[in-house]
Amino acid sequence: MRRVAIGICLLLTLFIPVEAEPTSTGGIVISEILVSPNNENFNGTDWNGDGVFGSSSDQYIELWNSGDAPISLANWTLDDEVGFGSQACVFGSDVVLDADERGVIYRVDSEIMLSYYYGDEINLFDADGQLVDNLSFGANTSDFDLSLYPNGSGPDLINGTPTPGAPMGTEVNATVLGLDCQPPAAVENTIFDIQSGNVSTETSITLTDVVVTSPNDRSGNFYIQENGGGEYSGIYVYLQGVDFTANVGDALTITGEYVEYYDLSELKVTSVNDIVVTGTHEPIADTIDQVPSDWESWEGCLISLNEVEVTSPANNYGEASLSVGLMLDDAIYNHGASQGDILNITGLVTYSYGTYKLIPRSGLDLLGGDLDNLQPTVAGIQQGIFPTGTEVTLNEVVVTADVSWDRFFIQDQDGGTFTGITVETGNFYIGVDVGDVINITGKIIEHYGRTQLNISQYEDVVKTGQTSTPVAVTISSEPVSWEPYEGVLIRLQGVKAVTGENTYGEAELSLNVYMDDQYYDFDINPNDQFASITGVLDYNYGKFTVYPRDAADLEVLIVPVDNSGQENDNSQNQQENQSIDEEDENNLEVDPTKRDVSSSTNDEQDAGALLLVLAVTGALGVLIGLGLYSLNKSGKEEELVEGALIEEENFVPDLPTGPPPKEE
Repeated sequence: MRRVAIGICLLLTLFIPVEAEPTSTGGIVISEILVSPNNENFNGTDWNGDGVFGSSSDQYIELWNSGDAPISLANWTLDDEVGFGSQACVFGSDVVLDADERGVIYRVDSEIMLSYYYGDEINLFDADGQLVDNLSFGANTSDFDLSLYPNGSGPDLINGTPTPGAPMGTEVNATVLGLDCQPPAAVENTIFDIQSGNVSTETSITLTDVVVTSPNDRSGNFYIQENGGGEYSGIYVYLQGVDFTANVGDALTITGEYVEYYDLSELKVTSVNDIVVTGTHEPIADTIDQVPSDWESWEGCLISLNEVEVTSPANNYGEASLSVGLMLDDAIYNHGASQGDILNITGLVTYSYGTYKLIPRSGLDLLGGDLDNLQPTVAGIQQGIFPTGTEVTLNEVVVTADVSWDRFFIQDQDGGTFTGITVETGNFYIGVDVGDVINITGKIIEHYGRTQLNISQYEDVVKTGQTSTPVAVTISSEPVSWEPYEGVLIRLQGVKAVTGENTYGEAELSLNVYMDDQYYDFDINPNDQFASITGVLDYNYGKFTVYPRDAADLEVLIVPVDNSGQENDNSQNQQENQSIDEEDENNLEVDPTKRDVSSSTNDEQDAGALLLVLAVTGALGVLIGLGLYSLNKSGKEEELVEGALIEEENFVPDLPTGPPPKEE
């Protein structure tokens, strides 16, 4: 009998009073779970002794034999969220828990991943598939480095110090080895077997020589089908915690668990290592001449339909009815179809909310055309006419931002929405400058929601010898969506800073957009106002962010001085606007190290007015920082009140003693 449980385990029986132990059933119960173990930097414990700290290895589930006789766990199954959690694990034939013994199942061995953010449910089944015990916890309910224990006196779970392999309240200070519970061996099948009903759900499947038929959809997943197509040949691939870029035409060997998710057949993949690209195939779209009475046999398949009418406007979910009993869906491409349109459509058949739907992958799927007859443009890429995975050559595009962090930006020379894109250069340097007109060849890639062009060699970029001034799109109010401006050179008018820059060099602006210092190391403070900010717009970490390229891209807001004694326009000032008569005595003292301006004046103007100091130099010849300063009455208590924005040029104040301030 091989017992891999509880090896090298030293238990110090220092029992601490606790609220309750899990209820004894006389059998196996789920007695403890550790969802969020700390990593090494936060004094975490390497419970299984493999040298890896944190949830990827040390997250665990504990089982307790609460009876008085040994129990074999051979062929028992442990799973989370039946049908749609992690892939189940199956206990080995020699796993036995003695009476009152506890065994631990680590995530690194079982591949069962418990979710802190969404909560989870753990289910234990015996060899006959009968549910033995289950335990669930809600979203964000597991504290860091604390276990959850069943409460024998009520439904709520108890937080406590982890005690793998021991009762709650026991101090555990040594390695605890895990039980043998591993994902079941994959069975080689075909998609035809799955879709024809010849494979049981929750079976681990390996598919060989299947072809990718779609790019990643908005959820990050994609479609595959058997090489050759036909009915029952396609299936949807659900990536659970896996980052994989699907390229149409790639041939794959892929392993996953067959699940039914609200009656949609899916292959659930939990490791990027379970997807291997083995070559390429041309995906075949079956032309449907006779509309079937039921679209089920075509679920997951790539099909073509001719002269189909759009019979309804698109709803709020981007779905429009078609005359063939399908809904046209925008899960991959914003089709923009209108009621009454007659279309030749290629797309993927899917099923959700009781309805079969057709998903075009790009504009080409609605044109019924051929890529060879179309001249590629950036706008064509960004509008989906040229699908992900396509290699294109763009002629006479203009560089809008030069190389930084292995990428630069280009756009069609006329500018406008959808005309800009990021170019990823890889590990070699491409010498381009803003305004260069180039020809470029690359592959269209979707990377974490950003469309980009990837090049693979120096020769992919050719300078034409011409230059052109990039055209910026002017934006003065928040658009309905920033998506059309991704990669485009834009000019934001009348914006202000919501925050200063954070440790990553980014700041939030009004208009629901961010600014980053990738190209230019700016200095910005909350409520700083700008007449305009120019830069290329990127999509990164779920945010749209503008990159100013140099100081000229930041135009600070300047309000002209009113020397007439009349009020300056200040629509955001609820108090009476202030002005300074040019005959008034107005002596200024500037402390650049504190960003403070003091004023002594014989006028009764309010303290707190804002002063914009432009290139003020003193006897030491140093530059006083450009910016907005609080104007305070000298010799009086400082108070911040809203006042006029005053421009003061060519004024030379007395500088404070000490070392010169840092130049800004």
